[in-house]
Amino acid sequence: MPAELCEACGENPPTVHYVEVVGGEKRTRAVCDACLSDKGFVIDPGVIKKAADHLVEHMQDLLGGPEIGPFPAPSQPIAISACAGCGLSWDDFKENSRFGCQECYAHFQVEVDGVLERLHGATLHHGRIPKRMEERPHRQDRSSDIRAELDDAIRAEDYERAARLRDALRTLGSNQEPDLGVS
Repeated sequence: MPAELCEACGENPPTVHYVEVVGGEKRTRAVCDACLSDKGFVIDPGVIKKAADHLVEHMQDLLGGPEIGPFPAPSQPIAISACAGCGLSWDDFKENSRFGCQECYAHFQVEVDGVLERLHGATLHHGRIPKRMEERPHRQDRSSDIRAELDDAIRAEDYERAARLRDALRTLGSNQEPDLGVS
């Protein structure tokens, strides 16, 4: 596979890719620094850093979160602490692809979610469900709905309805379809 070359001069490797819209048609361009400056674009790292810091400031104001400070330099690795349960580090996990204890799942959740997002495009499963598992999510949703109704009935002091809902929860727990007796 030949190395990509600048679209303008055809000599140097491109350092910048940008999108150009001409007459409603989008085109992606790849050019080297020399040709980019010939086109009138100037890339000043100081300006980019200043804009990024300004963006972070506004995001902090919007989110009301703690100060996260300026962006770390690219050469500065971001340290990820080890799991408190077993002492496993993120590097150890990347090497073995196995967690050391159940606490690792919660401790490394952000990192694992990032990996899943990059690999699969999502952090939740949206595919097919095995036949024997299809009923479980429905049953759990139904159970939480009945619990909410039960709480409402108790608050309203409608104890007869609350008793029917309680019985329905028990029936649902025994893998039978509940009869709510509510008309």
